[in-house]
Amino acid sequence: MRESDLRFRTLAEHSTDLVVVVGADLQPQYVSPAAGRFLGLTEANRFDPASSVIHPDDGAKVREQMTAIALAPVGTQSDPIVARFLRTDVVYRWVDLVLTNLLAEPCVTGFVINARDSHHRPAGTRQLRARPASPAGFVPTMAP
Repeated sequence: MRESDLRFRTLAEHSTDLVVVVGADLQPQYVSPAAGRFLGLTEANRFDPASSVIHPDDGAKVREQMTAIALAPVGTQSDPIVARFLRTDVVYRWVDLVLTNLLAEPCVTGFVINARDSHHRPAGTRQLRARPASPAGFVPTMAP
């Protein structure tokens, strides 16, 4: 088991994806190095949801998905979410993320957030994933 844990930790520590585990209290339990560099979080940080790293316009959809996932069976994943997160350089960047409910999983006891900076993805692709098309097929533009 120890070898398996070490293997997982090594893989997560060298991933460029952002991996964060937060408990039911929304406090960080695990922050991958990539997420730490991107968000400036560590496991020792107390996270204040009132001063969120999530853009105010995107907070409601992330909280809505998290609430739905919390009520779902263990292992349930959210639909992909596109939201803006505040980087350590005090700039909001678009991030694609998926939430997984592992609250009742004894070795995790939290929400696993897997995310990727989508800032470099072409803007048109971000727009299509961020907003559904209107009935006429027109996709409104969004400034990154």
